[in-house]
Amino acid sequence: MAQPGNRKAGNRRRSSGEQAIIVGVLLTLIFLVYNGRFPSIFPSRKTTLYDNLSSTALRKLQAEDAALIAPEEAEGDAGSPPAFDAEEPPYYMEPRVKDWDAQRNAYIAAHPGCNATKDGKPKIMLVSGSNSKRCGDGNSSGDFLLLKFLKNKQDYARIQDMPFYYGMGAIDPHLKTFWVKLPMLRMLMLQHKDVEWLQWVDSDAMITDMAFRYPIENQAGKILVLSGLDADVYGKKDWVALNTGSFLIRNSQDGIDFLDDWGQYGYSEKVTVKWGEIASRVLQKRKNWPADDQTALVLMITGEGEKPDDKAKGLKPLADRWAPRMHLDPTYTLHGFWGIFVDKLEKIQSKYHNGVGDWEWPFTVHFTGCKLCDRKFTDYDPETCDRGIHRAYAFADNQVLKRYGLEHANLNDTAITKIGAQTA
Repeated sequence: MAQPGNRKAGNRRRSSGEQAIIVGVLLTLIFLVYNGRFPSIFPSRKTTLYDNLSSTALRKLQAEDAALIAPEEAEGDAGSPPAFDAEEPPYYMEPRVKDWDAQRNAYIAAHPGCNATKDGKPKIMLVSGSNSKRCGDGNSSGDFLLLKFLKNKQDYARIQDMPFYYGMGAIDPHLKTFWVKLPMLRMLMLQHKDVEWLQWVDSDAMITDMAFRYPIENQAGKILVLSGLDADVYGKKDWVALNTGSFLIRNSQDGIDFLDDWGQYGYSEKVTVKWGEIASRVLQKRKNWPADDQTALVLMITGEGEKPDDKAKGLKPLADRWAPRMHLDPTYTLHGFWGIFVDKLEKIQSKYHNGVGDWEWPFTVHFTGCKLCDRKFTDYDPETCDRGIHRAYAFADNQVLKRYGLEHANLNDTAITKIGAQTA
């Protein structure tokens, strides 16, 4: 990873305290805008997020305790506290595995070095996916944009010498929508004994630092790494203080068991509705709509996601089992909201250096709220979203083209020219 000294003179890395404040502000802002609380934050192509919100206003956003607006398709009345059916059986993904570490260790012993990169670091597989159907309502632009996101991930995987898997559609009939990533990751674990970690990146997230590779070798003893703030997740029980749009999970027996436990919150409509009702009562800012994977994760690690009969059965609380095995990272932009960065890309490109994946040169730019295939539910003007996506793609693509002496001289133009060539 590039060191701070590689940056241009006069720049400095922010302290951990400053980074934590920035991450807290950005994570809160991401979900506020994503869920429609600030639908006009980008009123025109000439107006940027920073034009509308001062640093004081951004900090105020973090402190607000007003409820978020639920998605149109998931609104509902909170009603009375739910009562779990004690006879409702748990759901486990197939096939069941209990000796995965032993199987992997035997395979790696028979194939020395297969689980490491050329420089001896743990092998990571990049994973993403999208719907198996074309974008609806004749929205061909959505399909084209998804193609750009796909090519971007392919470029990153090639540059980083990572295996890459892109899924389309649910592979488990019980786990759909938000939950489809869980069985996909589990399937890949069982088919790739040589992979130490799997890195999930949502289909609408652009990887914008092609030289950065998360230093996962520093996470001994952890099984899950994602963006977040410990104090806000565990202290405030704020469901938007972490993000499951981009994370790394360890290929291990504990990783498999964790995915099974995580899936207990989303394997049927009845279950997601129940946990959604509970979440609306115990998590900060959470409205009452069916539980998604992010809500479930916060419930699980804060101790709010235990079934009443689990203790009677002598089961170890999920929070005690999994919270110590997670790392919430406030330093690297595993998840960076697009509105913060898309109008600053030229400045980033000229002032900083890639390879650090932090809040000055982001690892990802995530287009939450743009809803590429469902424009009728988009929180922003589609033209604003599309412009931002094309700019982020050109910014990332320049890091690929540079190897060949080429560039997008203008991030607003798809044209490719020789580096240094004059453009009209």
